[in-house]
Amino acid sequence: MELRTLERVEHGSTTPVPRTSGSGRSGVRAHRQEAGQPRSGVTQVAQQLGVNPETLLNWVNEANVDDGQRPGVPSAVRVRIAELELENRELRRANDILKAASAFFARELDPRLPRS
Repeated sequence: MELRTLERVEHGSTTPVPRTSGSGRSGVRAHRQEAGQPRSGVTQVAQQLGVNPETLLNWVNEANVDDGQRPGVPSAVRVRIAELELENRELRRANDILKAASAFFARELDPRLPRS
């Protein structure tokens, strides 16, 4: 099974986050349903994928949220929120720059003030 890397946006920085393809998550869900216990077989599957068992459990929990089987914010919504927060920060910064430029040029063009 191949691993791919996604980037997580958090507080203005991007951090690579390894993720398995969807078949890895669905394989773990299928195995868990057969065994009837949430943690059974996770260690074996994690070893086959070459990841930590806790990481695999996190992926399974995330898949359960995404599938609506567990309460929480789906991954797609979290990614979109992070993108919007980043865009919001960039727009606020651009707005601050434009305000400063506007104030500078207003002072330069004000006929009541002596030019330096």
